[in-house]
Amino acid sequence: LGEHGQGFRDMTPAVDGLTAAVTGRQLRVKTNPVLTMCSANAVITSGSAEERKFDKRKARGRIDGIVALAMGVRAAQVFSGRRKGSIYDTEELLIV
Repeated sequence: LGEHGQGFRDMTPAVDGLTAAVTGRQLRVKTNPVLTMCSANAVITSGSAEERKFDKRKARGRIDGIVALAMGVRAAQVFSGRRKGSIYDTEELLIV
């Protein structure tokens, strides 16, 4: 995965991965007021080729927490099964 930018190229798979994890009920997050606020503030911008990213300029407030969660979920999905001994080798994606 290497460096992870926040432009369309890097964030599209992160937004898609987070969306899939949430709608597929693969992600559980303990109630957290900061993440709740960031989620409520988040605005997603679409590009001309169906790319998606969080748009800080259009957000109503801070969104750093939801951006970090999307990037973390993407990293977990990319590395799942790649490293011997990783928790993701035997466990489904679960963040509590």
